[in-house]
Amino acid sequence: MAGKIVHWNGLSTWCCWILLVYTASSSTASDVSADDNTNNNWKWRPEVPHPCTIQRMNVDEYRETFEETNGIPVMYPHPLVLRTGRERNDPLRQVTTEDKILSAFPPGFNVTLSSSNSFSQHRRTIPLAQYLEELRENDGTTSPTQLSNTSWYLFGETFSDDWKKLLTSYQLPPCQSCQHEYSALSFGIGNRGSGVQWHIHGPGFGEALHGRKHWILYPPHYQPPFFHPDQSTRNWMEYIYTNTTKLANHYSDYYNNQQQQQQLGSNDDEKIYPVLDNGLPYECTLEPGDLIYFPDRWHHATLNCNPYTAFVSTFTSDHLYLQDYKRVKRSSSTFGSEL
Repeated sequence: MAGKIVHWNGLSTWCCWILLVYTASSSTASDVSADDNTNNNWKWRPEVPHPCTIQRMNVDEYRETFEETNGIPVMYPHPLVLRTGRERNDPLRQVTTEDKILSAFPPGFNVTLSSSNSFSQHRRTIPLAQYLEELRENDGTTSPTQLSNTSWYLFGETFSDDWKKLLTSYQLPPCQSCQHEYSALSFGIGNRGSGVQWHIHGPGFGEALHGRKHWILYPPHYQPPFFHPDQSTRNWMEYIYTNTTKLANHYSDYYNNQQQQQQLGSNDDEKIYPVLDNGLPYECTLEPGDLIYFPDRWHHATLNCNPYTAFVSTFTSDHLYLQDYKRVKRSSSTFGSEL
């Protein structure tokens, strides 16, 4: 595995890019060629409604479910979507509209873009105004045939003082470890069809501010099938997600292999979260004001559905939170025993 440490307000937290070493997929990056994005017959279209196979809760349901833990507990194993409405984080939403976001930064403000493939290893620094202009090209759409390692994306490099100032008003998600000393925030903007290819890292949240954002996830024990890290999420949705027979057959092979291992006495304790019987990923589209919780080490990829899609991700340091909690509890116990 490879990792990247992000420093946020003195916190060293494992953030976005703790990645698996992926095995060979059914295609290579060279299979993809550029086109002019005029094909109106794509099988998976970002602009239309899509199914949600992740549990969704409104605010009241959420509070009732997690009342005892004051929000999602540390290392909670299940993905969730919380529907809060547009009132949440409205101050930040008001200053990050497409026509106002430039005013939130000094004139000529530069941003650092990263490639949107699984490893996000490439960097490019340009003025924010230029990036916004580039997003509008091709009708504000990234084609399914555009390689993700050559698609530039504003996400994961928003930790400067100017970005911290913008995110000061952001209301953290409701969870046990959602405290500033255990959280790292990242702001992102993409156009329709953009997004980050399959990857894994620690737990956290994604929130849609403007536009709609589609998420796809697989449990930790089930590696996303048939993908190349330099192809795009939209390419995977177009050619793999829509091939239901291929996904079902892959899952059937996996399931049969697991049955054989169980008969041989293999430890299967990790595989507590089921894969959908048809081999499809868990998925849901976030509307403005919606949050998704992604558990630790879950494979996930994202796909923006509008020409201007803006969002915030919160990466939580649950392991550090648990470590500090145990230390404080141990110290309190020792102190009490001396009375």
